[in-house]
Amino acid sequence: MLFTLCFGISTAPQGVFAQLQQAKPWLGVAIDQGKSGVLVKEVLKGTPAETYGLAAGDEITAIDNLKVAVPPELIKAVQSRGIGNKVVVHFVRAGKPTSKEVELVAKPDELELLKNQLVGKPAPSFDLKVITGNAPGSNAKLRGKPAIIEFWATWCPACVGSHKRLSEFAKANAGKIAVLAVTDEDDQAIARYLSGKSFDFTIVKDTDQKMQAAYKVSAIPQLVLIDKDGKVVDATIGGGFYLDEFLASAAKQF
Repeated sequence: MLFTLCFGISTAPQGVFAQLQQAKPWLGVAIDQGKSGVLVKEVLKGTPAETYGLAAGDEITAIDNLKVAVPPELIKAVQSRGIGNKVVVHFVRAGKPTSKEVELVAKPDELELLKNQLVGKPAPSFDLKVITGNAPGSNAKLRGKPAIIEFWATWCPACVGSHKRLSEFAKANAGKIAVLAVTDEDDQAIARYLSGKSFDFTIVKDTDQKMQAAYKVSAIPQLVLIDKDGKVVDATIGGGFYLDEFLASAAKQF
């Protein structure tokens, strides 16, 4: 949720600043609905939440004097405070009400956040149904060979637009690297998309979205590069020059 910057008492936006958005502060937590407040599902590394000692399982009930009962209320309360300010986070841990003072920092952009969460770490495991293609749908079976993982959907123009280039790369480097395209759509939608097409990468189905969650997918197309030892060495979001830079990085793995 973003808030437009405004100055003075004019009722109509004027000037350059009227077109800007307030920089977004954050706590650095993945959240969901809790029983008594907003549940902290995960604390992200290198964020204010980790620095100041919030933990998965905490249920946030207020920011300063603003009570929060649902996730949108927590987001609004945090973003209303602004970057650089300190807030008191009230929460329940193991049934006991407590609080911590947290200093808010700027939220990284989407790509920076993705890289921070995945690159340099072991690739989360997966074992998915293969829809079409020759590569295995399990990272355990891919071990010993680098792999590209693309998260995509048939309704995503940028995803569809990248498939020709991705297929060309897979064909040119067959036997050197596995290329998997992950979707959670139903079999009929996938079949309609594939009708009349032929790709040299493998399409796999993430039926329960667990792989999407494990790989922190917040926008598509998202691409992740895994080396032969099972470690994430690169990640990006988008097509075009982002895809070209990513494939150049992938080519250095063999």
